[in-house]
Amino acid sequence: MTGITETTISVPFVVFALLIILLAIILIYRTTIHDYKATDHPLPKQAKWLHIINITAGIGVTGFILFFL
Repeated sequence: MTGITETTISVPFVVFALLIILLAIILIYRTTIHDYKATDHPLPKQAKWLHIINITAGIGVTGFILFFL
């Protein structure tokens, strides 16, 4: 139990926490994909797609593991 029993208080906290998590995920994508220097890699388009797939798979695996914990 969290100690917060009134739903009028806990619902805004849950929404706020979800917004923080969503913002963190968006900023991870933004930092990794858009700030990636294309000149550092011989295949920049494939490197961006690889980053997108790896980040998405990591988020999915983390959610799956946390679900079972």
